[in-house]
Amino acid sequence: MSDVPPANPPWEVDKPAMHRGWLIVLVPLLIVGYWFQYPVLVLTATFILVWRYGAHWYSRRALQSVALQRGFSKRRTFPDEETVMTFEVANGKWLPVSWLAAVDRWPDALPMFEMDGRPLPERRTGWVTLLFSLRGGERVRRSYRILPKRRGLYAFGPVALRSGDPFGLFTVRVALKRNDWLVVYPRLVPVEGVELPYQAPFGEVATRHSIFQDPVRTVGVRDYRPEDSFRHVHWKASAHRQRLQVRVFEPTTAHTMVLVLNVATFARYWEGTRPEILERLVSATASLVNYAIERRWLVGLAANGAMPGADQPIRVPPGRGPDQLSSLLEALAGVTSFTTAPFERFLLDESRRMAWGATLVVVTAVLTDEIRASLARLRAAGRRLVLVALTPEPPEALPGVLTYFVPQEGVAFDPELGGEKAHLVPVEAGAAPANLAQPVYAGEGVG
Repeated sequence: MSDVPPANPPWEVDKPAMHRGWLIVLVPLLIVGYWFQYPVLVLTATFILVWRYGAHWYSRRALQSVALQRGFSKRRTFPDEETVMTFEVANGKWLPVSWLAAVDRWPDALPMFEMDGRPLPERRTGWVTLLFSLRGGERVRRSYRILPKRRGLYAFGPVALRSGDPFGLFTVRVALKRNDWLVVYPRLVPVEGVELPYQAPFGEVATRHSIFQDPVRTVGVRDYRPEDSFRHVHWKASAHRQRLQVRVFEPTTAHTMVLVLNVATFARYWEGTRPEILERLVSATASLVNYAIERRWLVGLAANGAMPGADQPIRVPPGRGPDQLSSLLEALAGVTSFTTAPFERFLLDESRRMAWGATLVVVTAVLTDEIRASLARLRAAGRRLVLVALTPEPPEALPGVLTYFVPQEGVAFDPELGGEKAHLVPVEAGAAPANLAQPVYAGEGVG
């Protein structure tokens, strides 16, 4: 954040004002002292007038050319990864600022420390007051360590600046309404051995023979043939070789996956929420996102939850660009327990928005008859479905639906790993702990 209050801020909350009562008292005293030759009275009235008007003049210029900037060493991080927030105030004028109070709003749930490791006092109301005193042209910087424990979108700001004259007679206040955000991604769990069905003709796994070609991936050039399209002519190579050359594309098969997250943790979403289960849901979804992105699949997301302060469901269209992983993890970081629609209805509505070749991976902690009916309806329509269930007990297998079971007590994070990695507690004695989910059923007809 970088904000500089102008000379006359349009959002100035309070201005120092001169009261006419002072003039009514001091001007007659000055006249009387001069008329009756009382030097002490004249000097006293003159001093008070200069002092009062000087303080007023000083306070009106106290916040001029004062710049405020907030920065983070990392604006996107993971739980238990430290980041440093720097709060900097600069005085760009020759007039010193005798005192400056910056009233800033910091997230209550975010552990923050001084640079020497001392914890900051509890911020029950979220507001923190920082005091500064700046000489002309001086810049003061303060840094604080942040060690987030949970995912989320944490807002810093707005900031209110207060300053005035050295005597405290007049005060000027300015509100800077811009916010800064710190994004804490969900925890990621290693995923291994997950097999997903596919059906679209484009993707990232190369094949030896295919009637489809991916126009994004060029593997070489060759001489032009009459059946070739001019859209595939490589003009630079043609100029170099002095004959027409066309691009050769790599044949591929599709790997498009859309994760559909159910943020409800009760059979009826209006009954409330279980925060610990919601965190497992988000972590499992984020881990599957990371698993698919590492394999260069087209990955999208839909959730019947909402971002903080919003009432619309979360949607991220499938993609594989360089920012796709951060977009998906940022959306998952902002998932709240607010449910925008019953999941059985949301699943059917969202399926109409998705490409037909996409594999729908449903992640849920509750599996009601209504959700089963929606899944069966989509499967009957020809959709490729995968169910990842974090239910208390292994769910009953659905015909044609590949199902994975993630026990609620099976998702645990090892604090000795420093928060950068996580492992799963085995479901049964002797079970391999490396997989995110243990497959329960592979339905008939799943490709």
